[in-house]
Amino acid sequence: MSGVRIIAGQYKRRVLGLPRGANIRPTSSRVRESLFAMLHPWLAEARFLDLCAGTGAVGLEAASRGAARVLLVDNDRRCVQAIRANVAACSAHDVAQVWHMDCLRALRMLHERGEAFDIIFADPPYRSGLVFKIVSALARRPELLEENGWLCLEHDPGHPDVAAPPGFGVQSRKSYGDQALTVLRKLPP
Repeated sequence: MSGVRIIAGQYKRRVLGLPRGANIRPTSSRVRESLFAMLHPWLAEARFLDLCAGTGAVGLEAASRGAARVLLVDNDRRCVQAIRANVAACSAHDVAQVWHMDCLRALRMLHERGEAFDIIFADPPYRSGLVFKIVSALARRPELLEENGWLCLEHDPGHPDVAAPPGFGVQSRKSYGDQALTVLRKLPP
């Protein structure tokens, strides 16, 4: 695979580079199409957090489709280099910011800063247990997600179902071959 292509929006057809030597599994175009079809009405001017960003394809797709701010977080140096190159290739410096950091640490820091997002997407390494830790961290810090905000989790389809923590409802669960997507929505108080 030579790269991942942006599907729609202002960066449509841009090919994103992959990190050299990193063991990643980019979110397929099929999964991204399904995700963004669901999120379309909420993307304009959204604040979007992409955890375990890999290539940055999901966050840059959000920026391409109108998100006002995108924060891409990954703890692998090679991924961060690729994400920065992909942000530059899309000329998205005005919208996208890249953090080289563990996603759980990033959530703690963002909470301490009083940050909140409309949409949080996470695609942690499969079978790492990190998807449950991310959900747990957000259950402890629900203010990181705006009211009616979206928490979108890509995971192994053989993974046990991701339970919605208190204050969240399951909007969708769907498998796409070797990828699955669980979408939760923060409920009004």
